Amino acid sequence: MRGARNAVLGVLGAYVVAALLVTWGLLASLDPVRMLTGIAIVALPALLGWWAWRRVRMVVLISRMTEILRAEGGSTMPERPRQPTGRPIRDGADVRFTFVMRDVERYPGDWRTWFRLGLALRDSRDGKRSRRAMRQAAALFEQSHDAERHRD
Repeated sequence: MRGARNAVLGVLGAYVVAALLVTWGLLASLDPVRMLTGIAIVALPALLGWWAWRRVRMVVLISRMTEILRAEGGSTMPERPRQPTGRPIRDGADVRFTFVMRDVERYPGDWRTWFRLGLALRDSRDGKRSRRAMRQAAALFEQSHDAERHRD
């Protein structure tokens, strides 16, 4: 694993050096189109890298939180009624949402309640609010001692 990581970092380092050299050459040309191209060569991969890093980091945090919740006593959510396809039945999800929301109001500083709220919102097919709740759970998780105890 360490060898693969070093290889990826080596390739990434080589790309960064090559991109900076090309960018420097394009910026030195003083041609506006070439200058914009040079800036794009550096800015676009940096922006995409930041976006990918946020997504991967969130997946890792959600995975850790799921492991902790299961280790503490079972499932991350109570059993939910499902359609034959496996998709949650929306009416049941909406009812469960109200119960989970009460827990969030009662314990707003607990990442577990926000995590369960995110799952309930996902089951209710409210993706935007689900992601917001999961981000809040991740932020609270990182502030808690649980994150320190479960680092890889």
